[in-house]
Amino acid sequence: MKHYLFLLIFYFLPSLLCNVCYSQIGKNDPGNAEEGIYKNNISRYRAEQNNEALVNALFQYGMYYQHRSDLVNARLVFSEAYQLSQVHSLPGWQSNISIKLGLLFFKQGNGDSCLFYFFKALSIGEQLKNDSLISMACQGLGSYYKVKRKFDQSYHYLDKGIERAKRAHNELLLIKAIGNKAMAYSWEQRPDEAIALHQSILPAAEKINDRTIRGYIHMNLAACYAMKQNRVNTIRNIKLLERDVTLSNDQSFATESLMVSGFLYREIHLPVLAEQSLKAALPLAKRLHLISVLQRCYDTLSLLKNEAGDYKSALQYMRLAQVYRDSISSEKIQLAAQELEVKFNTAQKEKEISIQELQITRKNLELQKARQYTLYSIGATLAALLVAALVFVNFRYKRQVHKRKLDTIQKEKELQLIQALMHGEEKERSRIAKDLHDGVAGLLAAVKMHFSSVDVKAINIYQDDSFRRGMELLDIASGEIRKTSHNLMPEVLIMHGLDEALDRYCRSISNNSITIQYDSLGKIDRFIESFELTVYRIVQELLNNILKHSQAKKAIVQVCQQADLLTITLEDNGVGFNVNSLEKDGMGLKSLRSRVESINGKMEIESAPGKGVSAYLEFEIAELKIRTI
Repeated sequence: MKHYLFLLIFYFLPSLLCNVCYSQIGKNDPGNAEEGIYKNNISRYRAEQNNEALVNALFQYGMYYQHRSDLVNARLVFSEAYQLSQVHSLPGWQSNISIKLGLLFFKQGNGDSCLFYFFKALSIGEQLKNDSLISMACQGLGSYYKVKRKFDQSYHYLDKGIERAKRAHNELLLIKAIGNKAMAYSWEQRPDEAIALHQSILPAAEKINDRTIRGYIHMNLAACYAMKQNRVNTIRNIKLLERDVTLSNDQSFATESLMVSGFLYREIHLPVLAEQSLKAALPLAKRLHLISVLQRCYDTLSLLKNEAGDYKSALQYMRLAQVYRDSISSEKIQLAAQELEVKFNTAQKEKEISIQELQITRKNLELQKARQYTLYSIGATLAALLVAALVFVNFRYKRQVHKRKLDTIQKEKELQLIQALMHGEEKERSRIAKDLHDGVAGLLAAVKMHFSSVDVKAINIYQDDSFRRGMELLDIASGEIRKTSHNLMPEVLIMHGLDEALDRYCRSISNNSITIQYDSLGKIDRFIESFELTVYRIVQELLNNILKHSQAKKAIVQVCQQADLLTITLEDNGVGFNVNSLEKDGMGLKSLRSRVESINGKMEIESAPGKGVSAYLEFEIAELKIRTI
């Protein structure tokens, strides 16, 4: 999940974390004329020495470059505006420009400069008692600590940003602040809290009718549900995102949305839809010159082709991704060169101060030499302590490795015991079924045959109610024994396989009280007998639990096979239960999990009181298929 969560942090709040490129720069681009207007205004205000107007013009010029994704020039222009606002005591402008510079350094990964400007903006905002400035600065700091995974510090500033946005009565700023905290929950692998926050701001986003913000909320909700492997809600939010993309007519937003949709479809194991979304994003990204988007799309397409076994296409996509990755590296080198140039100019200005300080340094040199001997002693002591610590850590690590090995062996023994018990149980079921079918059922059939052979002409026995009732009970008893025999050892499973057996079982237990709907997606192969029988028993037990406890009116069983993965989903609309309490106290659920794990499967149960039950089973089947000639 981490690869798209890291991506979404730069897309949720476009005015807070980054500005995207809205049009491609070209010779006939009307933006060139717009750039000329900015330059003329800057030159005029310089000549007039109108400092506040000059800072404003530089700020707008920096925003122009930022919207065009020219981060190098944007940072140079904002830096000049910052220096002028500082020299001429324009704190409001200084705070706003500090936030812009902090966001640029944040996007470029320069943590020290990012923190400097965000804290500067926060300090000025507090001096001015400007809640909006304080909120934006706190959101920037919260985002920085979130990326560094220092979540306590991140939540401290994000909560402060939310509080100040409320004080400012700025609804759009509040939506962004709450959304930013929801993203922090996502980074900390807390999707439920993230979903709750995103859903809390969705009505407000609908109210202000900002399709871009609303689209990003649906994008992030889809990511959270994908983290939970909730395919239904993931797809629903992707469709809502596509609706907002269509309405917004924003090509950059559409490109990002297609890319993220591709990521999410891959996460929920829908490779065809993932490939379609990623390929649809490519021409838009090329036209808009979104290099980072192109690199991520080709990387993901390479992974999809590799997973599908198309290694030739995977290699081609990997090479294309590397081309754009090299281009991004070149841009980073250019940014680093600009930063080094700024540092060099600063160093030249500080050279004179350094020369003056040199004399003082020489006077203190003797004192420093005396201190060095003390430092050497302390260093030797620390080195010895470090060696001792390394020895201790190594010893502790070996103990942990040994403990993990013991735990693994114990778990393997438990799985072997479970498999042995299951084998014995199925063997006993088979014996009982055979005895019922060949013994008791045969005797009942013989009794019925003798009764039927009575000469009804000699004695009008069929008119006797007791005789008719006896014959009816014989029919019922024979049917029940035959049904029990088939349940103990289902012949349809052995003859026709898992798909047909589950279908017939669902139809057989449907009645007036509950309807069991069965769906299968794709062709379901035949598997080895022990695997099919174990899966059948697991689904049978889950359905029996629904019949006994759920009070549901409808249930759905869905079986899907994709390549070497078999998934089974069971859902009902019943009363539900508390999963956490049942995980601790319920032996039945623990037994089910053990049986699933015994065949290298996974099981997830989602439920809450009054919200029904959803069970998800997943099995790797590459080695379990029965090969047909």
